[in-house]
Amino acid sequence: MEIGNVESPALRIGDLPRLYEATIPDEYFHLDEHCASSSASSALAHLVSQASTFKQLQQDCSLESLFIEDDNTTLEAILENVPTRNVDLIKLRTLEVLKYYAPTVASPISLQSKLRRVTKPYVDLSYKNMVHESPEATELLRDVFVTVHVHRPMSLSQLDLATQSRYLVTTQQIVLLGSNKLTQLRDAIKCPQDKVWLGDCSETLDDPNLHIPAERLYKSSYFFIENTFYDDLRSREHHSLSQPILEWIKTKSEFDSKGPFTSAPMNDVLIRDLVVHIGKPYHYVHQGNCEHVIVFTDIRLVDRDACQSPEMFPMLTGRSYIRSIRCYVCKRLVCRWLVSKVGTLLPLEPCPLCDVCLRLLLYDCNGKKIYPDMVVHMFCGEEVVAV
Repeated sequence: MEIGNVESPALRIGDLPRLYEATIPDEYFHLDEHCASSSASSALAHLVSQASTFKQLQQDCSLESLFIEDDNTTLEAILENVPTRNVDLIKLRTLEVLKYYAPTVASPISLQSKLRRVTKPYVDLSYKNMVHESPEATELLRDVFVTVHVHRPMSLSQLDLATQSRYLVTTQQIVLLGSNKLTQLRDAIKCPQDKVWLGDCSETLDDPNLHIPAERLYKSSYFFIENTFYDDLRSREHHSLSQPILEWIKTKSEFDSKGPFTSAPMNDVLIRDLVVHIGKPYHYVHQGNCEHVIVFTDIRLVDRDACQSPEMFPMLTGRSYIRSIRCYVCKRLVCRWLVSKVGTLLPLEPCPLCDVCLRLLLYDCNGKKIYPDMVVHMFCGEEVVAV
């Protein structure tokens, strides 16, 4: 994920306005286009000493001055007057010569290939972050946008993020404000493992009181960002998952040169207080061992064309395709259950089944199990991301 020999300096997110707001023109901070134009005109008038010179500049820089007499002003007219292309220019020698040069680390070829390793969401929902989503806004939101990519969970101990990042799949692209809390990012991350009903469901298919999702029992989680474990400790039901890890680190001398490692409650941390590297992979862990790679991919000031309502953030602006697993019996309906311990009736162990096939194949007319030892676990797919 990090590009070799291309520095990504550490940045405190809240420092971005302080570093660049002083260089931004005043018209940038006006939502109304007329006010922004008036502000730009006032700034230009201060630079020009004579009123006649300013009036002449306005006339010369107006849109009407972009065209000359008998100039083509429509696309159709321009296309009718496109000159014929010189045959000698069709074959570019640059592309032929470029093949004989070995790409170096800093060359454009090498850099572009490494940039492609940063995965992007397949479904673009960035249209939601537009100014028309906040018609009630009257002034610009003075904050920063922070874009975070959340990837599909996988075993991080078996994955080298530096060379195998192509195996990562971006399931969510989330835009936050610098004023959002880290707990809001945690709540915005949708994972199927949080929605799975715990235990054997074979006796309780139709009893909603016994359908307990995992997120209600195992609420603890943490972010690991720049040697700090941010634990979710919002209530007594939340526990510190990082404490055993910190105790284990103290027994390993090889971590002495990489520390110190600390912990902090995420409910006290704002996004703008984080110090991060753009493009560097960080970890989000929940349900004990469900590990997600998260990457801060973009930090920018809020602009006039973006949504100006703070209550709309965190905002989902991209997601992966919904990867549905079909029932192994009918091959048509979406899988909802994973069935095991039914002898040789099913070819897989466990076998994905839809609700219809499960009831018709493995239950009698009275709703009793045909196989007493049968175990049924709920299966939850990635459709929870689109909710």
